[in-house]
Amino acid sequence: VGTYKDGTIGITTNGYIKKTTGNVPVVNITGGSIKAVVGTTGNTNKDDAPAIYAGGYAIWNISGGVLEGSEALSIKAGEFNITGGTFKAFGIKVNPEQFDNGSEATGAAISVTANKDYAKAVVLNITDAVVESKNASAIFEGKSDDTNTAISEIEISGGEFTGKDNAVDVENVSGFI
Repeated sequence: VGTYKDGTIGITTNGYIKKTTGNVPVVNITGGSIKAVVGTTGNTNKDDAPAIYAGGYAIWNISGGVLEGSEALSIKAGEFNITGGTFKAFGIKVNPEQFDNGSEATGAAISVTANKDYAKAVVLNITDAVVESKNASAIFEGKSDDTNTAISEIEISGGEFTGKDNAVDVENVSGFI
């Protein structure tokens, strides 16, 4: 194990992937464990270490497993079909601050942030998952500039959602559950 100065992300998609239809990437994760390593630069965004950072658009099918990091999922774009599994966040709670070179830290277990440079179109389908944040909300959605929200649809069926703050903290979206 080396010394980490910047956060180390488990799995990522590049933010330049903006196409939302046709031949888009599909990522299938069944079981296993993904744990990220927090950096030590002192810059919250550079040190951010989500288990998965979805900067570019992809379809993610996640079934079971354990994802753990500053955020378990840090999302800017994509469709997430989650069945079971445990999603744990231990990052510090901060409001999203525009960071055009990666994840925007929030400390939420599932963190959806938006700014002008990403595809957005986020769909969250969550069934029977355990989603928990040590220092923030279980699910957070927000934006760091004056663009539209990233979320287009959320459907939650079963599961456990716990956070130090509200279990679900979603701005600018109504009637989604």
